[in-house]
Parts: sequence; structure tokens; C-alpha cells
Amino acid sequence: MADAPQDTAPPASSARIKTGLPVGARRVQSARLSIEREDDLVARKIARRRRSANSLSPSSLDAHQARTNALLAQILLHVMGDAGQKRKALALRNAGFSNAAIAQLMGTSPEVVGQVLYQARRERGAGASKNRAARRGRRR
Repeated sequence: MADAPQDTAPPASSARIKTGLPVGARRVQSARLSIEREDDLVARKIARRRRSANSLSPSSLDAHQARTNALLAQILLHVMGDAGQKRKALALRNAGFSNAAIAQLMGTSPEVVGQVLYQARRERGAGASKNRAARRGRRR
């Protein structure tokens, strides 16, 4: 039996392509490239969002803030339910709203809101002075 000449060249089906890499290594390299592309796309999207958020004009930011504040005030009023005009006005005032804004949210006039807040402060002040007098009486 004569030895058949051994072909040192890889068979045609070994799938070495222009890269010179076997199929498995080429798949890994391709997967790495696709992951890098995805990461790059995500980074670009984030950068675009940041640029668009930073490009808002101050007037549009003010309008957005006003809408947000109005929505939060409506939520506060809804949560308070049947708490009464005085408690609602006090809660909105403590949240930083002006008398005019409170009046608009509650469907009344700024004068009424001012009067309600004034009476609430007087009642709170009178209650505080009664408490002080009672404490003084206990100390003696």
C-alpha cells in the first residue's frame, strides 16, 4: 500500500474566509462588533436626549414647571377630599402657592382666600397663646 499524498491545505469546507478566522472565531468577533455598535447607538441616543433636554428655552421650562405645579396642587386637593376650604387653602399656601393661584385652583376669589388664611392664622395664634397661658399657670 502506497501512502497517498497528504494534502496540507485545509478542505474547502473549513470556512476560512477573507478574515482568515475560523467560523467560530468570526462569530465571536461579529457578536463583539454588534454589541459595540449597540452600545454606541445607546450612547448616541442618550447624548441626543441630553442635548434636547438642555436646549429647552427658559420660557418652555417655566411653562412646564407651571403645569407640573398645577397638577400637583390638583392631586393635593383631591387627596384632601372633604377637608374644608380652610385646610385646603392652608395646605396650598404651605406648598408655596400665592393667594391668586389658590383662588384659581379652588374656584374662588383671591380676597376670599386671603380672608380664610387670615382667620386660620388668627385661630392658630389664639390657640398658641392659650397654650402658653396654660403652661405658665402650671409652672407657678
